[in-house]
Amino acid sequence: KLEFFFPSILFLGLLGLIPFSMTWIIFRPEVTGLLFFITGFWLLNSAFNKKNIHIYIIFGSLFIGFTPTLHPLFSIISFFSILGFIIHFLKNKELFKSFLISIFSIIPILILVTYFLLSDGYIEVIKGQIPLTTNGHRAIFGLIFRLLDFDINWTVGVLKIYYLIYLSIIFLAVATIIISIKNYFINTLLFTRYRINILILILSCLFTLIISFDLIYIHATISVLLLFAIISLHQEKINIYFMNTKKLFKFFILILLFLFPFSWSSINFAKYNLKENNYLSSWDLINELESFSNRKINTFVVAHQLAPLVIEKLGKPDNYNAYWLFPSVGQIYRPKNEIERINK
Repeated sequence: KLEFFFPSILFLGLLGLIPFSMTWIIFRPEVTGLLFFITGFWLLNSAFNKKNIHIYIIFGSLFIGFTPTLHPLFSIISFFSILGFIIHFLKNKELFKSFLISIFSIIPILILVTYFLLSDGYIEVIKGQIPLTTNGHRAIFGLIFRLLDFDINWTVGVLKIYYLIYLSIIFLAVATIIISIKNYFINTLLFTRYRINILILILSCLFTLIISFDLIYIHATISVLLLFAIISLHQEKINIYFMNTKKLFKFFILILLFLFPFSWSSINFAKYNLKENNYLSSWDLINELESFSNRKINTFVVAHQLAPLVIEKLGKPDNYNAYWLFPSVGQIYRPKNEIERINK
């Protein structure tokens, strides 16, 4: 029945309100990390009810173990989630299953560390990225400062709709923790294994927001995990509510969820058409790059996110005059003065 799948539909629809990038050409590893983590989390939770439990444990542990290798943002979340599953098996005196989770979750990290040690240059990249974790606001405070930063320009101010969505999800997560603690003192039987694993996920996400640096994709990634946890924790109540609603209202909700993923594209489409001179169309950029391919024109690439597109459209770097105005490792240098940028 449709009601049985509604929590999944709700989760996928609400993802449309969480843009992973504020520009059209960014490629980020967090999306793959989310896919791996949610898949692994589901496999490990499902393992308890399956006959081939060891297969679920192995693949679930591997999927979660891979996430820190994709981005360190997942380090705390994956560590505490794996630790929760290990402790549960240890409490049931299932040592072999705890051993499987420990070994297969750490294999991806060992492979990555070995690769770093045997390769040149990657240590310098890590050293260059370390200041990002220590400078500036923490993520949770940075989100608040973004909302308090008043801007009369509607094309910038409209982004605060998404900041409010991130903050609302955080409030829901905190409320979920408080209500769960209250229910624990009322009836300890409510704290099932599944509920405990979800609460560990929520707490580790909130802790990550407190210690992580403030970047918009941090909020997007954590918001997805919190949204996943909240919906998973209340999926039975969501199913009951959806079953008891009228068909017309069900249809309205489903249409709304279907339209949510178009929100970010709609806003950018409106901004571009209302103030066309202020924004560069992605198609214009692609056409310009394609027209360069047959000419020796000096091309200045000022953002590392554009590198894959430039290389794809122009071919090998030796075939054209390209100047990459950002460092090869570490933090991207973005001087405010344009002359200083060119000199760098």
